[in-house]
Amino acid sequence: MYSRVGDSPGRTERTDATGPPAEELADVLDDPHCRHLLDILDEEDGPVQEPDLARRVVARITGTSADAVDDDVQRRVQTWLHHGQLPVLDEYGVVEFDADAGEISIGKSPRP
Repeated sequence: MYSRVGDSPGRTERTDATGPPAEELADVLDDPHCRHLLDILDEEDGPVQEPDLARRVVARITGTSADAVDDDVQRRVQTWLHHGQLPVLDEYGVVEFDADAGEISIGKSPRP
C-alpha cells in the first residue's frame, strides 16, 4: 500500500512493513543503465551530481567519451533515472539519492 508523502504531488512511499516488491528491484538491476550507474558510483569516493552521472552512463553504454554525449540525450536519461531507477535503488539502500541536492552516492547496503 502506498500513501502520499508531504507536499510533493505524486510522490508516494510504502506504508506496509514489507517494502517494495523484490521484482521491482530485480527489474531495475537488470537494466544496463543501472549496472553502469552502480559501477560509476563504486569508483567514486563521494556523491556524483545527477547530470554528470547521466552523461557518464550514456558514455559507457555508447562507448564514447562523456564530452561527446549530446545534452538532450543526457537530460532525457537524467530524467528517466531521476523518476525511475534512482528512487527504487534508494529505497533498497543500494544508493543514497538526494533528489533536492541532485546527488547520488553508493548506498550502505551491500550491492546486489
